[in-house]
Amino acid sequence: MGLAEGRKTSPEWNVNILVQSHNMRAVLMLHARHGDGNWLLPGGQRLEDETVGEGATRCLLRDTGHERSMWQVLAVDSCTIEDTTVNVGELRLVIYGGVLSKDEERTLALPDTASSDYSTMALIPYKR
Repeated sequence: MGLAEGRKTSPEWNVNILVQSHNMRAVLMLHARHGDGNWLLPGGQRLEDETVGEGATRCLLRDTGHERSMWQVLAVDSCTIEDTTVNVGELRLVIYGGVLSKDEERTLALPDTASSDYSTMALIPYKR
């Protein structure tokens, strides 16, 4: 999960985002091409893609098992995320990414779980 692979010659990039809700923790694997997001969960489940324009991907992830739970972003790999969540039980993200070389190693930017309020965190920047 520490590597994000992509090609400099192609407008494609891959991102890993670790999230958790009340009853589930999952790595979201985002593959984006020309700003069109293709969200995949383990098992091949698809997420709702609300992409508008090129260069950013909007994603809506609903926790259908526990409507009152709030998703939390735990780690981000190779991108910047704006959390635009409004409703409890949803995770609504805007993803800003770039084209990465598959030879470049990426590390996860882990928020301090003791002091971070995930419901009000606006930006989780990717640290190079």
